[in-house]
Amino acid sequence: MPVKERFYLELPCKPYVKRFLEINYGDPGDLSPDPILTNMLFHYLRKPNKKDLTRYDNRTIHYSQLYRIKLPEFHYRKFGNTLTRPDVVSFGKMVERRAKLFMRNIVGVNIALGLPIFVAINKFQDQYGFDEDTWSFESIKKDFYRNGCHHKVDFDHEVYEKIHQILLVQLSESGTITRQALKAYENPK
Repeated sequence: MPVKERFYLELPCKPYVKRFLEINYGDPGDLSPDPILTNMLFHYLRKPNKKDLTRYDNRTIHYSQLYRIKLPEFHYRKFGNTLTRPDVVSFGKMVERRAKLFMRNIVGVNIALGLPIFVAINKFQDQYGFDEDTWSFESIKKDFYRNGCHHKVDFDHEVYEKIHQILLVQLSESGTITRQALKAYENPK
């Protein structure tokens, strides 16, 4: 049986962007479950062309990682497996925004649960494999302080209110209290 040829794109990216892509799409990556990201990538694909590639040689990309993305054979043959430098940056920024949103939500939930920020960040790093070389604590903390949600939730009060509401509805439905009493209990003055 002949070996099936593989078609890939090697995408330069930041370490935490690569890790985020690995978490979501595997390694090598299969972007097909995400039509938005897939369509954006296919829009940027080019066949290698010396004119396009040398036009941006004076602009350097300081990304230390390469992430391999599987390409369907049709797209590989029709469009190629190259991105111009501006397209690499544009695609990387889109994924970077998603990675940061992911981080802010996970860290924010841990803070809402009452964890101090340093514990919430360490937990995020440990749980998702973002070590110091991949995404540093200080970088995460700085981004979270600028853009994250810092609200704490009083779970005891929230749980009490929800249980109280359930009990009142059940008492009303069983006829123990009237609908008028239910409204009065729900909105005490």
